[in-house]
Amino acid sequence: MHRKALGKGLEALIRDTGEGTRGEQGDILSLDIERIRFNPQQPRHSLSEKALDELRRSILEKGIIQPIVVRPIEGDEKDYQLVVGERRLRAARLAGLKNIPCVITDIETDEELLELALIENIQREDLNPIDQANAFKALLEKFGMTQEEISIRIGKDRSTIANLMRLLGLPPRIREMVIEGSLSAGSARALLSLEDSNLQTKLAERIVRDGLSVRKVEQLTKKYKSEEHEPPIPQKINPIIESLCENLRRYLGTSVSIQQGKKKGRIEIAFYSDDDLERIIHLIRGLKPEEILDSEAL
Repeated sequence: MHRKALGKGLEALIRDTGEGTRGEQGDILSLDIERIRFNPQQPRHSLSEKALDELRRSILEKGIIQPIVVRPIEGDEKDYQLVVGERRLRAARLAGLKNIPCVITDIETDEELLELALIENIQREDLNPIDQANAFKALLEKFGMTQEEISIRIGKDRSTIANLMRLLGLPPRIREMVIEGSLSAGSARALLSLEDSNLQTKLAERIVRDGLSVRKVEQLTKKYKSEEHEPPIPQKINPIIESLCENLRRYLGTSVSIQQGKKKGRIEIAFYSDDDLERIIHLIRGLKPEEILDSEAL
């Protein structure tokens, strides 16, 4: 037989509520779980199904030890909005609970809602680096906060906030690895020094596969970065192509370049006005193919 859904000693502090009952700031109520709406400002975007199932089993065994935090919804006399405790709420639903213990708060703005949810998750070390970065981005873009203001409000160094937000510039596959926990934020951050997103992803997969340390990753990215910026190796000039170029330059009276690939190439002819273009077209139309090879004919 399962124990009651409330944690030991918590039940005495909680009063049951009817459908029309409204709690006030600081009240601890046992609310119908269907009366609680999820928080659209929730900083957590990823939930581990395994961790959620473990929490569900813990709730069935030991109950809810810590109440979730909710706020009344303006203009709605019945329902509440979740502020803190999304994992507990989802696990409680999976466990089949009808009621859940809640602390009522009077938070009014969405900015405060996101801030409180973010602080709670960070203090519990409960958010992965990508979710943290997205939450910081929301505070910056939606609510106009500066990194300095965020730093003061949540108690993290400004450089930490900036470094976490830089992770959002990585390719989607690498962000997924960070969310899954297979790639550390330190290793992911080292990949930002590379400009090629395909190279970033390939190296990330190698890091996970070979279990490379952050120090090793930094060494590899430094090596790859130097290769990215090496000057291109000059291609050998085909003497026939160069001769054709020179013949066309003299005949057309302008700059001409021929770029030859493995299967196709490109000819570039410079002109400097509409009249100059018309002159070049007239010359090309009167030029026979065999004359291009004959320098004397030109």
